[in-house]
Amino acid sequence: MIRPAIFADTPAIERLLRRVHAKSKYASLTPLNDKALNQTVMSLIAGQNQNGPMATHVTVVEHQGKVLGFMAASLNRIYNICDKLVASDTFIISESRRASDTVAMIDAYIEWAKANPKVIEIILTWSDAVPGGEKMAKLYTRKGFRLVGEQYEMDHEMRLSRAWEEAA
Repeated sequence: MIRPAIFADTPAIERLLRRVHAKSKYASLTPLNDKALNQTVMSLIAGQNQNGPMATHVTVVEHQGKVLGFMAASLNRIYNICDKLVASDTFIISESRRASDTVAMIDAYIEWAKANPKVIEIILTWSDAVPGGEKMAKLYTRKGFRLVGEQYEMDHEMRLSRAWEEAA
């Protein structure tokens, strides 16, 4: 079952984020900040049922009383300075064995965004933070999304070596 998140889901959502972080490329680079984790989850849940900048959408996948996944998204002004809004996903995590649960969370997000007349752009993303993220691109394409740009990252080791060179 897919349903809106409630504050009682906070511990389960935090557990999901902890498990994903442990598998991520960041696990050996930085620990989670417990306070930031809790504040982020709580503010995402609190921002629901609004329709302006910083409004949020959070759904959970629940089976037999256990939260197995969640999706969080938010609204912001286009380029932070325009009147119209962009809907952007923040997290999508599912430990459900049913691919249909992930699809249902994405569908709920899209419908939430489409229902707001100020939203003129809906974004779905994936990253390489956890192995296998690139598989989401195929799903997004099947949903009618298209690639509109790219993001580039400077490797942390390169940043550190440059900082050491500059310090010498």
